[in-house]
Amino acid sequence: MNRNRYQCLPRLAPKGGSLRHGCRLIRGLLTAALVCAAHSAPAAPPAVTNAPPVFIAAFSDETGGRVGEGMAEAVRDLLLASLATRPGMRLVDRDDLERVLSELTLTLSGLTDPARGVQVGRLLGAQRLVTGSILPGEEGVALVAHVLDVETGVVQTSCKAEGPASEVPERASELADRIAEALKLPFDPGTAVRLERAPLASLHYLRGLGSFHAGDYDRAIMEFAVSDELGVDNPALHAWSGRAYEALEEPEHAVVDFRRYLELAPDGPETEEIRQRLARCEARLKERPAADAARAAGDTEEGSVP
Repeated sequence: MNRNRYQCLPRLAPKGGSLRHGCRLIRGLLTAALVCAAHSAPAAPPAVTNAPPVFIAAFSDETGGRVGEGMAEAVRDLLLASLATRPGMRLVDRDDLERVLSELTLTLSGLTDPARGVQVGRLLGAQRLVTGSILPGEEGVALVAHVLDVETGVVQTSCKAEGPASEVPERASELADRIAEALKLPFDPGTAVRLERAPLASLHYLRGLGSFHAGDYDRAIMEFAVSDELGVDNPALHAWSGRAYEALEEPEHAVVDFRRYLELAPDGPETEEIRQRLARCEARLKERPAADAARAAGDTEEGSVP
């Protein structure tokens, strides 16, 4: 999918308004287009049947929270979606992965250790393992991937893409290109694939985080909304969407997202912070009637002056 396809959206806002006033309409149009594209795009050419599968393991976030909760998992999903466009690429089947993880009583997030990843890769019949991390970098953050030979556990090559935290989605796509080059996979720009809903939702979650870090809160809200519409439960996107609404001084919308986060993740890693933010927003909403009444009274007095 062309990464710039949705970068030039019309600003469907009333005169004097902002993008968030047209967000619902944009969200509906964009979601319909995305879901249609995801399900109706022509299938990619069949992968080489005898090609050994490549296992994309979990990435770890070593930035100390600089890029936001869920970013490492979203980067992995974006790599999966991007590498799937390469002719000859054969990725580990998700059902097989879940079966092996269940047998080993592991979770995907537990595979940030390369040794564990190699163990699972062998059970899956993979020949190559791709794992990596998000690190603090000179320009902001660095995405680093390692390609390991599953049989020997030896790192064959490493790839790196670096940039501001607001450009993590673009750097993740750049990293995918370098991984494909290291794996000697061709790339046909005209090839379209049907992306799975989870990677597609993660792509928009990533874009939302990038927009948030860039200070474009309107755009962030729209990307989080599209990710949510794709039907993948992700409590973190509601936390970030609420923060974006809070930054735009729209507590009435922020409380909806904060309450949704607490509903989905009552014991989540950000629960205490979100509760505090929710309390602040609710307090501001309670103050509004008094402030509106005072403002109305002031307007009346000004109008009565001869």
